[in-house]
Amino acid sequence: MTMILPSPLGAPGIIDAHVPLEQVRRDRAERVVLVQSRRGGTEQLRIALAQRGHQTARGIAQLDHVIDEEELTALVASGVRGVRLEAHAGDELAESFPRLASRVRDHNLFIDVDADARTIEQSFEVLADADVPVLLERFAGIRARSNGTVEGLLTALRLLSLGHVWITLSLPCRFGSPRDIATLLPHITSELVEFGGQRLLWGSGAVHAACHGVGPRTRANGTRRRCDAADSRRAIVNWIDDAEAARRVLVDNPERLFGFAPEPLAVPAGTRHREGAHR
Repeated sequence: MTMILPSPLGAPGIIDAHVPLEQVRRDRAERVVLVQSRRGGTEQLRIALAQRGHQTARGIAQLDHVIDEEELTALVASGVRGVRLEAHAGDELAESFPRLASRVRDHNLFIDVDADARTIEQSFEVLADADVPVLLERFAGIRARSNGTVEGLLTALRLLSLGHVWITLSLPCRFGSPRDIATLLPHITSELVEFGGQRLLWGSGAVHAACHGVGPRTRANGTRRRCDAADSRRAIVNWIDDAEAARRVLVDNPERLFGFAPEPLAVPAGTRHREGAHR
């Protein structure tokens, strides 16, 4: 599990979930979001949420559609607001998503989708027609191609234009080479903000990482390097280049999505295609 920590200044960081509560207080974290890893258990997640209290902690759980209703109800009561779904192919996502959505719909949970751009594109209809909120990780999986184009950007914009899809601006280092990041991502971030800035949020995306910028190693053009959470946060703020919009991404939007804000999370009422969404 990991914790996303919005600070008093609205600058989220991330620390390992096993860090003592005293250190969380010392770092002056106002709110935490615990993300259950594949090797962690739901009972561990519930205990961690209980230790931190409902006013300051929320969770994202790793579940499947056969979860017991009593266990699911207990997780929601403990502060779980989303369930995580990893998929590596379009048919896998298209099959798994509806089954999971049918289980979490009545509990007003969102589905956190971790998939690459091709998988998301292949599952566009399923995600666009979802009757639960959807959170797409890592810029919705978009990647720079060697020919200078960007895989998945159009699909990400089309989905973000719908009222129930959210995107995390996480792990920009996985977008491509340092040159791709410097030349393409600032403009792409601006486009995403323009299309749906009220449903974007920053996240480190680093599972089992340290709070002061130590992130996972990743490959880009054959080079192994670190994704630094603090650097990515600063870059996102610079690319947005608007204080009010940056605050929405860093503070206001996460508060709405995770249920810290009084404004309820909008739940889709059925098919959410807008006219022209398939152009």
